[in-house]
Amino acid sequence: MSAQETIARRVPNAADLARFDLFAGTAPDELERLAAESEERRYTPGEIVIQPGEPPDGIYLVVAGMLRIVVPVPGAEGGDDLVISTAPAGDFVGEMGVLDGQVRSATVLAATLCILYFVPAEPFRTAVERSWPLAQRLLRRLCDRVRNASNVAAELASGPVWRAVRDPEF
Repeated sequence: MSAQETIARRVPNAADLARFDLFAGTAPDELERLAAESEERRYTPGEIVIQPGEPPDGIYLVVAGMLRIVVPVPGAEGGDDLVISTAPAGDFVGEMGVLDGQVRSATVLAATLCILYFVPAEPFRTAVERSWPLAQRLLRRLCDRVRNASNVAAELASGPVWRAVRDPEF
């Protein structure tokens, strides 16, 4: 049994959600609606929070601890994974699938003991539709993620791996 199943779940309140930068400027009544649908979950180090291929059932707000977001390295032996990002306290994960309806694309696991707030997909989407400040913060975060991915791609393209792919005699 996982830690999140064995520990009594606490329901966050609007003040708990308001501590997250994501919700700055969101109306208190909207936060109350979200909080009523949300729950606290706990994960032990190494425990999987999200797996690729799962339906996007909600987002996770990191209250305490650190999450690691990984993807498999194609062709790597031994199931090597590439850490593409981390999510410390105050951050969130899982929003991409919730917004576009696509299945989860990466593995998210607890790097440390984690306390997370789980916000179900439908109430979150409704809150985004109703709250322009929430939508703006979410868009900024998605832009940051795209920009970071572009920077990583540019670094890889200028490094020895890319040169080796383009010139086998490298």
